[in-house]
Amino acid sequence: MQYIAKMWKSNWKLWGIICIGLLLFSIPLNTEAQRCMSPELKSDKIAYYTDFLSLTPEESQEFWPIYNEMGNKRRKIHSQLKKYYKQISELKENTSEKEIKALSDSILDNIEKETQLYKTYHARFVQILGGQKALQLYLVERNFRMYLMKKYRSNGGLGHRKKF
Repeated sequence: MQYIAKMWKSNWKLWGIICIGLLLFSIPLNTEAQRCMSPELKSDKIAYYTDFLSLTPEESQEFWPIYNEMGNKRRKIHSQLKKYYKQISELKENTSEKEIKALSDSILDNIEKETQLYKTYHARFVQILGGQKALQLYLVERNFRMYLMKKYRSNGGLGHRKKF
């Protein structure tokens, strides 16, 4: 415990960045939720986004393949980050500063990759949907996550899974 307190004091800026990164990456649906997304949930998502963004059939036809492509790339980044976060939780007291810095750099590199991914795909969404709908995409993602949490809570935390 003393080692962690000492590390925190000496690297508080770095740990602050890591904490912010953890917060940012807790926002998107986690990888397991995406992989296990039922066909019903996928259709709910498509309907929710389409309605919220008022997508025309033409816009939908162009938007969904690109949005799914971005989601796949984002999941790969999150998968890598998940491995790094696991490594953080398994740090030993005798971990060298060099190893800690390498892990920190890897995490920050992945955060930068995700930021660049958003910038790249935002430009593509603006081309397809226009600026206003592309901007609303961030809001619909947030609202859909809130909708899923409410649905999950109203089902006693079981979602679409069966009770045993």
